[in-house]
Amino acid sequence: MLRSYFSSLRLRLVVLVLLAVVPALGLMLYTNLEQRRLANVQAQEDAQRLARLAATQQQQLIEGARQLLIALAQISEVRSGDATACNTLMTSLLKQYPLYANLGVIELDGNVFCNAIPLTGSVNVADRVYFRHALETGGFSVGDYQIGRVTGKATVNFGYPVLDEAGQPEAVAFVALDLAWLNRLAAEAQLPADSVFVVVDRLGTILVRYPDPEKWVGQALPEAPVFKTILARPNSGTAEVVGVDGIERLYAFAPLNSSAQSGVYVSIGLSKAVTFAAADRLLARNLAGLGVVAVFALEVAWFAGEFFILRRINTLLSVTKRLSAGDLSARIGMSAHGASEINQLAQAFDEMALALEQREAERQRTEVELQKAKDAAEAASRAKSVFLSSMSHELRTPLNHIIGYSEMLQEDAQEHGDTHLIADLKKIRTAGSNLLVLISDILELAKIEAGRVEFRPETFDISTLVDEVVVTNARSLAEKNGNRLEVHCPRDVGQMRTDATKLRQSLINVLSNAAKFTENGMITLEVKRISDFRLLIADSTNQQSAIENQKSTIVFRISDTGIGIAPEKVQMLFKEFTQVDSSTTRKYGGTGLGLVITRHFCQMMGGDISVESETGVGSTFTIRLPAQVTEYVPQVN
Repeated sequence: MLRSYFSSLRLRLVVLVLLAVVPALGLMLYTNLEQRRLANVQAQEDAQRLARLAATQQQQLIEGARQLLIALAQISEVRSGDATACNTLMTSLLKQYPLYANLGVIELDGNVFCNAIPLTGSVNVADRVYFRHALETGGFSVGDYQIGRVTGKATVNFGYPVLDEAGQPEAVAFVALDLAWLNRLAAEAQLPADSVFVVVDRLGTILVRYPDPEKWVGQALPEAPVFKTILARPNSGTAEVVGVDGIERLYAFAPLNSSAQSGVYVSIGLSKAVTFAAADRLLARNLAGLGVVAVFALEVAWFAGEFFILRRINTLLSVTKRLSAGDLSARIGMSAHGASEINQLAQAFDEMALALEQREAERQRTEVELQKAKDAAEAASRAKSVFLSSMSHELRTPLNHIIGYSEMLQEDAQEHGDTHLIADLKKIRTAGSNLLVLISDILELAKIEAGRVEFRPETFDISTLVDEVVVTNARSLAEKNGNRLEVHCPRDVGQMRTDATKLRQSLINVLSNAAKFTENGMITLEVKRISDFRLLIADSTNQQSAIENQKSTIVFRISDTGIGIAPEKVQMLFKEFTQVDSSTTRKYGGTGLGLVITRHFCQMMGGDISVESETGVGSTFTIRLPAQVTEYVPQVN
């Protein structure tokens, strides 16, 4: 009966407060949110309108810049290489075109050759997008929005190549469009009082800010809340956020070119007091009336709840704070046989606290055991690396002696006619050579795991390296088992820059593997270059010449007609000391290190190795490497 009384009281209190407050409050909030939503939509439409207007005007300015650059590329002062005449021309043109912040010519190494604004020192712009694209494409190039290194102004730069008589680029003419025209656009937009107009790039650099452009333009503030909010969203939107001046406004924003890929956003910050004034007045009036009703309802709930609920809740809260502070022995201690839900909650809380205390004790024991196991594993790993490195070096010297003396003894046996000893001496030399290869592989793998392998890039002719591999190693390995080796490597495959030693070793490892598992079959080595794209540029004689992009891939494909590999066992090829089947180890020998080392080498050179195989048909290993690799810092595993 007592439990029923308390349950009924709690229910009546909740229903009373909800009936008095929640429906009216919900309606008020809904109305206010709807009015705010409409204000947000209007603000966003204003931002998109300005963005479209700015994009349209910008396209017109870009076309004007393109026409100007095409004309500049043909002027004798630009083509002659006379810096003084070129500077004079650019200074004169800058006065005639006030929309531009700068004009000039850039040499092929990126140094500014002539400039409309006098330079106090050398300026290099080889990293600028418009300069690189002009040389790569051979045509008009649009750069990123930027703060100029010479002008210090927010600009967007355009470039156009100056071609010599053979149609080859000898310089790049450029103009820098001053983004101050966007300030004028904002001034003409007649924004509401206390509003701001901001253009920001993807790095959080302020390109345009109205009002007070002189105070803010050029500052990089990627961590400012307003810019973090804008850059985190791919398209247009609105947000209530604090601006760079510390004032919270309703910001509406949109990409400058109707695409988030432009990386430049136009935003309008509107005063919340102005934007939401009507909605806030209505909400304040409604809340005042609701407050009177809510106060009465809360007073009734307060006095009833204080006696029946809050005293016990405070006890529960106090113990909860002790538990959250780390005192796992904290308990409430209320009777588990009480009729109220609070008593049952207290009992459940005490049971939870006991379980947490037990789990914490178990966790601490587990952490101690895990730390011991980790320390032991790390010690074993260090010991392994030290052992492999030291023992591999120690074993190499005597093995070289064994191989050398076996060769000498074989020659002596042949000279003295002791032919019955030659076969045994050959076995000694072969076994020693195999063991030396195994030790070298183990040492190489230990260096890779320790991150001590050096990467030494050099530029070399691909076909020459392939010929060396075939003549010195591959052909003899193939013919040993009666195989025929075919090589398809075009003479004009070109050069590459990478670690030639590691590439050579990788090819030998894969060819050796193919020769080992193929008998009286065919082994094929195919080499080709795959370019990302080709650019065609018309020279002065109207002939087309192909210019190949430096970003190309060299593919080495080694195929055999050997025993093949089952699909489910292919991944085992690249695990240390592993072959796909124990029977192959007994029949063909080997430790499985060659392909593991090859994969490490390929990844070190910026590429990888893959395999396709079918049992009884053969296997194809494909090595893909970038044509240009300048450096690599190995990661320690």
